[in-house]
Amino acid sequence: MVNKIFYLFYHIFPLCFLITVKKISVANFDSIASGLCVILGISSKARMFAIDRKFIESLIDNLNEIQYYLMTHTKPQSILRSKKRSPVIHYLNWTILLLCNTFSNCEVGKNICADHSLIVPINKLWPWIISDEMSRHHTIQMLLSYTNSCPKSSHSMCVTVGTNSLLAEVIDLVMKEMSLVSRSRSLLALEGCLEILKNVSNHIHCRTIIVKVFFQFYS
Repeated sequence: MVNKIFYLFYHIFPLCFLITVKKISVANFDSIASGLCVILGISSKARMFAIDRKFIESLIDNLNEIQYYLMTHTKPQSILRSKKRSPVIHYLNWTILLLCNTFSNCEVGKNICADHSLIVPINKLWPWIISDEMSRHHTIQMLLSYTNSCPKSSHSMCVTVGTNSLLAEVIDLVMKEMSLVSRSRSLLALEGCLEILKNVSNHIHCRTIIVKVFFQFYS
């Protein structure tokens, strides 16, 4: 029964991007996404079914489409200035949450993400992700799960996209959050990023990048 429900949702969710981009209001969009998240979160059979049906690859394709759309239609600064939340950013959040729930506590899923270059679209989307508080929180939680006890995931954090690796971007966010620490500011982003660095520190390439960046910062 769980597999049948998931199969139905699985075929509906990718269509939502086309609807979202066209800014057509869909009342049950959140219900579809949250339903998928709940099923994936409580059922290991659903997670394995999703992996078998290449749901992870489909979600990574979604990220690539979102990244292309955002690069050609908007700038990260516009998200900060806008009082109204972008529907595409909303869709991005759900895609990240679904990815996290699909590979949570599943090394097979994490390895598939690494093999299909999950880090590449996340790195390219990083300026938009850190411009939106909810996107930043969800992405940090996803990376925290992704890098937990998975050497291949840790190695993928070192891959350079453009001028920086995602690991370097996370370290940069740590630096910014440390400079803004105050009694009134939440420490969730800083704590999450530090946990990510802890997760990847067993990997020699990651450790080299961490030491290099911190040395440059404090020298």
